[in-house]
Amino acid sequence: MSDQAILGRAQQFVDELNRGELESIQRFLTPEFFAHTPQKDEPTQIEVYGDLLNDLRMAFPDLLIELSELRYDADLLSGHVVIKGTNNGPLWGVPASGNSVEWNVEIALRPVQDRFAISLENVSIPDLMN
Repeated sequence: MSDQAILGRAQQFVDELNRGELESIQRFLTPEFFAHTPQKDEPTQIEVYGDLLNDLRMAFPDLLIELSELRYDADLLSGHVVIKGTNNGPLWGVPASGNSVEWNVEIALRPVQDRFAISLENVSIPDLMN
């Protein structure tokens, strides 16, 4: 794939997630993690990110994901992902706060044929209780 095609495919993935099409995870992600191949008894990257995005979508019905500062260099797409939403549902045992929250996370995507292995860095969970 060309650099532009890789950038376009990453944006297509985010666009589908923003429309609530969580099944797109099956088409865009590799089973293997960025730096780990799961063993038979371990969840795949598809399962982990599928569960995470399902939980976030339930807690933040207006969830919006944005890619920014993307650059493709040495077979690696990197930049930032901003995840925003209003906490209108419980998340991991924490009741809904009604607050708007935003995560700004470093992201790296390694293309593997027409899919991606993803690495998220410097992830912190916003305070949902305030």
